[in-house]
Amino acid sequence: MAGFEPESYRQETLKWLAGLRSGQGAYRLWSGGVPHLLPTAFAVFLLELFDALPVCGSAESTAIVEFLLGHRDPDTGLFTHGSSDTPGGRIHDSEYVGMQQTHFALQALKILGMDPLPALPFMDRWATRDGLEKTLAGLDWNNPWLVSNTVMFLYGFYRHDADRKGDAPVGTQWIRSWLEATQRPSGLWGNDAERRVYNAIYGAFHFLFFWLGEGLAVPRSGSLLELTKTLQTTEGYFAHTRGGGACEDYDCADLLLKLGAAGGKPVLDRHVARMLQDRNPDGGYCWAKKRPAGPVFLLGNWKPGLCLTENRRLLQQRLLDMLGFNRYWYYSGIRDLKCPTGASDIWSTWFRNLVLAEYDHEFVGSGAGWRFRTFPSMGWHPTKDTR
Repeated sequence: MAGFEPESYRQETLKWLAGLRSGQGAYRLWSGGVPHLLPTAFAVFLLELFDALPVCGSAESTAIVEFLLGHRDPDTGLFTHGSSDTPGGRIHDSEYVGMQQTHFALQALKILGMDPLPALPFMDRWATRDGLEKTLAGLDWNNPWLVSNTVMFLYGFYRHDADRKGDAPVGTQWIRSWLEATQRPSGLWGNDAERRVYNAIYGAFHFLFFWLGEGLAVPRSGSLLELTKTLQTTEGYFAHTRGGGACEDYDCADLLLKLGAAGGKPVLDRHVARMLQDRNPDGGYCWAKKRPAGPVFLLGNWKPGLCLTENRRLLQQRLLDMLGFNRYWYYSGIRDLKCPTGASDIWSTWFRNLVLAEYDHEFVGSGAGWRFRTFPSMGWHPTKDTR
């Protein structure tokens, strides 16, 4: 991998990350951001991946744990940051943000060795299969990318409760059965998914470990693989905007790596090469590197295999992007997590490095010493001897 020397790369990344500490166990999303629960959890995930976690019980580890727990509502079990978490006028509502923050905070606490983990009283509403299936059916499946996150949160909460109680995670089996019954012949989920392939592929990624984490084959994985390959742009990315997008690019790369690494290698080769070229000089990665691009980019990324409606939508978004409308992004629409598109941030740096780590594990073997998540969630990757 050109541009990757394991030890210097590792040190540069960790030095950049250390610069985002803000005291009392908290981290900022980027150098100009404010201390927040979510980037603090993301920092733990990045430290985990580089096998650089603070020693359990150390002052640093304890400070992070106390910061995260300081945002937990003991009555509901939900983690919240504050009133500024309410995303006004955007597609994420307060319930979604609360579930997301709880999902990531619990994972960070588990990684840091907290035992026992806190209870989740809010899960009482999903204690029965009927209650769960009513929620799943009531989600807006016109936007499978968005609602797949909610399904993933529920999966994590069921596993969390089962681990606390020493039970089998029956709720995760309920979700998997429902997903198997609602999957389309194309391998996608969502209404009119074949006409909204980008959104549906990004959503399908969130369901992989429902099967792989249990040692099961993902149904219709061959169709998912072929559809994912078609999304790659001439830049080597998978997001529909210029310069890629940290979430979309990881979603697609992880899907290719987990479901068919060998068959997707040429596509992944191009993606990783471009990603390493676009790493920021400070050692981090940004949401999207907006290199100059003209009409050739617009026309060169017309996808004959996608419907006219999808291509028109993508052309419109890319044109807006080129006119300078995407200079900032908001993590989940949260006002306190506004970030310049080209600035290095913890979320993008974690996701970009997850791609690099999985690719290295599958094809290179650089000896970088990556540490993958041990429980099924984002950040988990099966080792070759456990498949």
